[in-house]
Amino acid sequence: MTTLAFPTLSRPDPRQQQWGLVSASRSFVSPLTGSTQTLVTPGAERWRVSWTLPPLQEADAALFQAFLVSLSGQAGRFYLYNAARPAPP
Repeated sequence: MTTLAFPTLSRPDPRQQQWGLVSASRSFVSPLTGSTQTLVTPGAERWRVSWTLPPLQEADAALFQAFLVSLSGQAGRFYLYNAARPAPP
């Protein structure tokens, strides 16, 4: 599947944003001894972001809704920038 670009909206900057890394680690606890074994998959971290967008104009809302549908749920990938740092230093 192609990695999509975030749509160009007339007011794209979010009111709030929270970024974080989600690691792909798993823990297993032995039912016999109670000891814990942790498995970390290298390079399997992914970014998680929560955005609160301002009210969108009708055309922007339709464009954004079409973009979300085109992602096909968790299968979709897209490029997104950090609105607090729109240009590299």
